[in-house]
Amino acid sequence: MSRATLEDVRKAKRIVFAGVTGSGKTTAANLAAEILECKFIDYDEHVRWKDGRKDPWLAYSKEEQLSRLLKATEGDSWTLATLTRVCREKILDQIDLIVFLSYSPRVTFFRLLRRTLYRIIYRKELCNHNHESFQTLFSHDSILLWWFRTWKKTSPASTRFSVR
Repeated sequence: MSRATLEDVRKAKRIVFAGVTGSGKTTAANLAAEILECKFIDYDEHVRWKDGRKDPWLAYSKEEQLSRLLKATEGDSWTLATLTRVCREKILDQIDLIVFLSYSPRVTFFRLLRRTLYRIIYRKELCNHNHESFQTLFSHDSILLWWFRTWKKTSPASTRFSVR
């Protein structure tokens, strides 16, 4: 995908916010949806995670995620917080603009650490009634370990999209 011009940005109706965990994708996509008065889709909330009251931190299958994403993106205008490889190629032609939130590893890691500790201490609900905990923070499923595994892979330079 080529770099967008200012005119491309102005005309964009279907926008994806991409970046490493903790970069602010959900916040930015939600704010953009409010400003543009369009639908906000949080991939984690609306596509990826099952109801945490029944199956904590259990993701839908790849096929179910794709189906859920296609349904969520049926409208003419929306913002989407993140997009996984599972579904990227299936909706790439619908996307008008991809915004990469690219901050230093130091910024995103400490932002993620602060956010995670806040959610644990105050028992904040997220992603379909799931909760973060000290137990998961120090497990092999830790969001912080996920960040270490993926931050290099989710930079604009390492993420490849087909050109339209």
